Amino acid sequence: MYKVVPSQIKNKIKREEIHAKQKQLKSRKKIEERLRRQKEEAEDPEKKKERLAKNIPRTLENVREFDETIVDAEDLEVLEDEASDEFSKYFQEGVSPKMLITTNKRPSKVGYDFASELIDVFPNSNFVRRKNQVSIKQIIEFCNNRNYTDILVVNEEKKGHGRSSCHKPELILNNFNTRLGHTIGRWFQALFPHVPEFKGRQAS
Repeated sequence: MYKVVPSQIKNKIKREEIHAKQKQLKSRKKIEERLRRQKEEAEDPEKKKERLAKNIPRTLENVREFDETIVDAEDLEVLEDEASDEFSKYFQEGVSPKMLITTNKRPSKVGYDFASELIDVFPNSNFVRRKNQVSIKQIIEFCNNRNYTDILVVNEEKKGHGRSSCHKPELILNNFNTRLGHTIGRWFQALFPHVPEFKGRQAS
């Protein structure tokens, strides 16, 4: 049977008319099929169970190929590792992060501006202008003597746009499911206060 393809019809009015009829016919067939299936499933409930069992929606989770590096967050080995890693004090003892933000030597004004804006991103952080003669080793000693937990050195020239709110941000981490991902996720978490203020609009 010859099938009319609307796109091959040159006359616009005729083309739209054929397309509308085909769409209407397709919709009618769907309704008829649905009614037929409902009738069959009403007579035999097992058919409905079989259909629902087969009709599993495709999601990122169920179509993802097996990856042996992905671990369960509740895996005993993972929990044991995290109980003694470098971030355990933050999660177990509630140590509040304290960050010193500085720049590379001889930064441009753009670098200074960007570094100074980061104090709005990381709560409990301080920006300190770096003198040319100060080494990283000296900065580390300075931080150790003043109970800083982290150091952030800005080495690129980027300028932020707009200002964030004063609320402590909520850190959203999805799909950090490998062993390395767990470590990186915990590192990110350790840079922010453990209890976010959910009323704020800032997210990192």
